[in-house]
Amino acid sequence: MKKFIISTLLCATAVFGASAYADGIGIQLDGNKLECDVPPKNINDRVLVPVRAIFEALGAEVDWNGDSRTVFAVRNGEYIKMKIDENVIETGIINSDGSPVFGENITIDVPAQIIDDRTLVPVRAVSETLHANVDWDGGNQTVIINNPPNTNEWIYYASEHDYGKLYAIRENGLSRRKISDKSVYDIKFYNGWIYYISKADNMMYRTDGETEQLVTDTPVYPVCFEDNYVYYMERTPTLPENTGVLSRVSLDTLKKQILTSVAIRYAEKHGNYIFYNEFNDDRLYSRTLDGSEVNTLSFNEEITLYPFNCYFTDDFVFVENTAWYSNIFRLTPDGSHVAELNSTNSTICQNQQRNTGKIVYINSDDGQNIYAMDIDGANNHKIADLDSNCFSVNVMTQWGDRIYYKNTFRDEVYCADLSGNSYGKYITYAQDVKAKRGKLFATYEGLYVGELDGSNMQEIFWSDVSDYKYYGDNVYVTAAGTGKLYKVGFDGSQTRLINEYITEWDCNFAVDENAQ
Repeated sequence: MKKFIISTLLCATAVFGASAYADGIGIQLDGNKLECDVPPKNINDRVLVPVRAIFEALGAEVDWNGDSRTVFAVRNGEYIKMKIDENVIETGIINSDGSPVFGENITIDVPAQIIDDRTLVPVRAVSETLHANVDWDGGNQTVIINNPPNTNEWIYYASEHDYGKLYAIRENGLSRRKISDKSVYDIKFYNGWIYYISKADNMMYRTDGETEQLVTDTPVYPVCFEDNYVYYMERTPTLPENTGVLSRVSLDTLKKQILTSVAIRYAEKHGNYIFYNEFNDDRLYSRTLDGSEVNTLSFNEEITLYPFNCYFTDDFVFVENTAWYSNIFRLTPDGSHVAELNSTNSTICQNQQRNTGKIVYINSDDGQNIYAMDIDGANNHKIADLDSNCFSVNVMTQWGDRIYYKNTFRDEVYCADLSGNSYGKYITYAQDVKAKRGKLFATYEGLYVGELDGSNMQEIFWSDVSDYKYYGDNVYVTAAGTGKLYKVGFDGSQTRLINEYITEWDCNFAVDENAQ
């Protein structure tokens, strides 16, 4: 992270030096002239301004410690600390108890200085650290500063620097505020409320940003939100993790309804059903969302079926007739129809695109090669002829008729066509790839984006990522190690939104994870 910010500041501030050969420089903030009691100075082609003028104009509270010769300023719950004549800006956040938490040091080439008994700071470094945008008007010898436009889009996250408490911040990186004193996980924005589980009691709560309400009367394992209900399994100390009686709560009335009389496990919602196993029962069941109808989908008492090994489309459930692999069957969600689709040892690929009319699977009887067939079992054919050194293969993502896969022991990514016309072509080296919005995204010591055939791969994020999501023409990246959240444009433009360690987040705008 430091590498990127340093290079950004150095490259951007160099623009100032192209025209700023003398003092007499003006500052414009959000279209208005910034009045300074002493004029800005050009020091080694960098513009410095009086400390209070710039910080207070940006809405920051600023303090000066004469003994340590240190400037300390706070805006939107983030702080900047600068020592006179030192080429470092320290940044971090202010916890809800008022204590500062160190974030990072940013190296700059011109430090804060005392000139004629006045403290001056580098205008671009300060402004951009506080999320403002800075440009240089060489013709008018003017620094142009603009705060990001206001927005009603919010991001909700657990601040690990503040014991996992729930915070909200605008999508432009401003207006950070704590909205719950609870330490939370499983954050979900739904129908105007932010839902979360308290680490203290494992019960579900919600807030609209002002009022906090208890949603469940027991500790829970959430399953899904649907039709203004939340579905969950009730936690019981004597039962294993992710096991419990299935219940739901109306989010209109907060009234509870118990849906099963016994504990269940591995619950997943697909279509109009919740699929699960009963505790100590490896048969697969489906239950309608209102709980009125339950079906047994295990069509043979010797067959073990788990939801996490099944593949679901809108109309069917595809299963292997053992716990891990064997021939593939197609079932209707109510269990009324069962059809055998092939007669080979098979493993269904979970990361394939749904509802395409095709099923992609690994054929273990043919050297782990990749096959595809129609959902009725017709047109069964090989689509990827794997290298004999590939002991195991992982299908990672799909876009239309293209699938992307790699040898699990190497980071070599290949692409094949569902038609079978191409048996696989090496396209890139990556730990993970995703096909989204007509582009191919790849992670390997950074985030790259390029064409679906692997050409023109460009780095848009400079560090390892732990997670990334999509919205519009932006990717929201959580940096590995630091846990900070960035908004990254497909063109490589980057904005740090959250300057603290987060493990999860949700938002009140649609993150189109499945956008094609």
